[in-house]
Amino acid sequence: MKSEIDKFRIISESSLRFLYASIAFHEALSDESKVKFLNRNPDYWRLFEASMLSNVFLSVRRLYENKHDSFNVQKLISVFIQNIDDFSLESVKRRKIANGALSSIQAEKYIEGKYEPNEDDFKNMAKYIRERSKRMKGVYTNVASKVYAHAIHFSHSEVLKPNQSLNLYEIEKALLSIWHVYEQVWQLYENGRRPELCEPSYQYKNEVIESVIAQIA
Repeated sequence: MKSEIDKFRIISESSLRFLYASIAFHEALSDESKVKFLNRNPDYWRLFEASMLSNVFLSVRRLYENKHDSFNVQKLISVFIQNIDDFSLESVKRRKIANGALSSIQAEKYIEGKYEPNEDDFKNMAKYIRERSKRMKGVYTNVASKVYAHAIHFSHSEVLKPNQSLNLYEIEKALLSIWHVYEQVWQLYENGRRPELCEPSYQYKNEVIESVIAQIA
């Protein structure tokens, strides 16, 4: 189960980091001084933008596309439900002891008052994502499949054309919901903490944006 949760983190976090890098680049285009800097090496920055957007859309496709043999976040939540015993307080206690974090006596005390989830907790997480991702499965996965996943040779204009009617901030809302659910799952698994589904955020957003802006000085 830990490997599945770790995979969940890698996919959800990397998708957000690619997205925020793309957002930083697009916001820089509204600043004339930054545009002048970008124009010193336009081919590099076109490649940067195409690379970031490709990874964003490939992540969207992977997280949302519902095919028999594909990974997607709703299937992963079903896996959590099927293995709900791994989230029991006894399992939390055993892991704390096994990894040396706590003694058996400490671990027994640690789980007092902690939360043991039921299927409804995970179903609520799935619903939380669906409500914030209504256009991802369809509009955005179609772009990902038709343009990015199957493209072998393409020009920059072909890459950018399908994105003009799409909204990076709509993608952000969807991906943040997945990241937020990852955090709840991790806390349940590691610490027996009750899920709290609220307005999501990514704590390293500014770090990613600033790292891109620092290159456009």
